[in-house]
Amino acid sequence: MTDLELDVWDAWLRERQEHLEETLSNISPSEEPCRYYLLTGYIQGMLEALTMLTTVEDGKRFKIKLEQFRQNLLLSGDYDATGNYKQAVKKTAV
Repeated sequence: MTDLELDVWDAWLRERQEHLEETLSNISPSEEPCRYYLLTGYIQGMLEALTMLTTVEDGKRFKIKLEQFRQNLLLSGDYDATGNYKQAVKKTAV
């Protein structure tokens, strides 16, 4: 997913969650228990979806940052092409 797709999904979920919470605030668990708990379940699902979305989005952006650090370290010349640290070979006097 692109950042835009993630942001669109996030906005849609937040809007839907707000609508469900508004609807939930207008009903009573004692008067309409089935509908009340159904909406509560939907809201919980939305919260879980937002949490998952945030994790995916943060993970994606974090991965990009790590790749930038990796590229900078490779450019330093301290690492070989496979990413292993180059250790200076010390010559010992015999």
